[in-house]
Amino acid sequence: MRRLRRLLALLLVTAVVVAHNAHPAQAQSSDAALSTLTGKTSTDGRTFTGTLALLPSFDAATTRYEATVASHVTHVSLTPTVTDAGTATVRVGRPEHLLTVPSGSDSSAVALDAGPNTILVVVTAEDGSTKRHSVEVTRARQPTVSLLVSPNPVQEGTPITVTAVLSAALSSDVTIPLTISAGSTEAGDIGRLSSIAITGGSTTGSATITTTADTDADKETFAVSVGRRPSSLRQGGFPYRVTVTITESASAAVPGAPFISTITPGDSSLTVEWTLPRGNPTGYDVQYKTSAAGTWTDAAHSGTDRTISIGSLVNGTAYDVRVRAANASGAGEWSSRFWGTPEMPSAPGVPKRAHHWIEPGDAALTVSWILTAGAPTGYDVEYKAATAAIWTDAGHSGDGRTIAISGLLNGAAYDVRVRATNRNGAGEWSTIRQGTPQSGTGSQ
Repeated sequence: MRRLRRLLALLLVTAVVVAHNAHPAQAQSSDAALSTLTGKTSTDGRTFTGTLALLPSFDAATTRYEATVASHVTHVSLTPTVTDAGTATVRVGRPEHLLTVPSGSDSSAVALDAGPNTILVVVTAEDGSTKRHSVEVTRARQPTVSLLVSPNPVQEGTPITVTAVLSAALSSDVTIPLTISAGSTEAGDIGRLSSIAITGGSTTGSATITTTADTDADKETFAVSVGRRPSSLRQGGFPYRVTVTITESASAAVPGAPFISTITPGDSSLTVEWTLPRGNPTGYDVQYKTSAAGTWTDAAHSGTDRTISIGSLVNGTAYDVRVRAANASGAGEWSSRFWGTPEMPSAPGVPKRAHHWIEPGDAALTVSWILTAGAPTGYDVEYKAATAAIWTDAGHSGDGRTIAISGLLNGAAYDVRVRATNRNGAGEWSTIRQGTPQSGTGSQ
């Protein structure tokens, strides 16, 4: 009986082994593939309403993706779905901080730095094999803000436009705080401006600062600068501070000092000319005195002409002259004093001949000459036969510089000379030139 029992036990063990060998254990899965991968964006790390666009689009065989987000996007979340949802597991996060995510569910928020950010998606199959996917998300840097001011310089009484310029648009509205430094302005010279609003999607916003016309003649300056920047902006914009110059209006400022450009002496007179000064002058005061005197005399100038002839002076005496401009706001400063000495004009110089200055004609000679120095008021013209000794007056009158001498003999040579005259007498005779009348025409 004992033997029978042992035999039965042996047969039972053998049957179990045979049965086990007939049905071996099932192999573990090595499927570590993804079937989908999507992403979302957030501007606060809590609410994810934006779509993270992967490049290239998801494909099971692709393991490297890229995405770009605006600077105001602060977090992303990835949603991986595995092929083998029954046994495979998936983790998502930065390389140093991976967290398990149920297949088809959103991962925890991943904070983004400005610039590139690498996020890994690691799928682990049942048999322990893994497949890694990377998503490099590049977050744009925060924009900077700079300032523009126009016009600059600005004439007092004219408003200026201040424009805030972003280097890149934001998705939401932003307010740029401003600080105004008074500089050399006084109370009431400029208005106030504390901020400029820029709407989402735009890169510029503008506002105005008023300036007030005052009665002084000072040039003033003040500065506009960016205040404490919002968190959505970074430092680095240039210029972030602009100095504004306020100039005087033409109606408010007295004119500047003229510059006397020339003083021309004349007989008992001086002719004075000067330049146009700044400040829209409506008239000028002109004064003169002898250089030795202490009291100035008004020259009675009127109008806006920038020249005057001062008469009734003493020839040979030096005179000082000064000029100042005036308008509705008053008179400006006097110019630097210049001096001149009236003088009697000297006798005229010798007339200069023109090219082909004697033109022969039929029994006539036409004589021409150019204007000579010495302010001539008339000319003497004489002629004679080349063989004669006595000169004959040609009867010229006035200050014209040409004369036709008629009644001559064709074929005979004649000498001609000219001199200029004025109130002081006659100048020297010109060089004698010769011409021969003839029935034809020509020149010598």
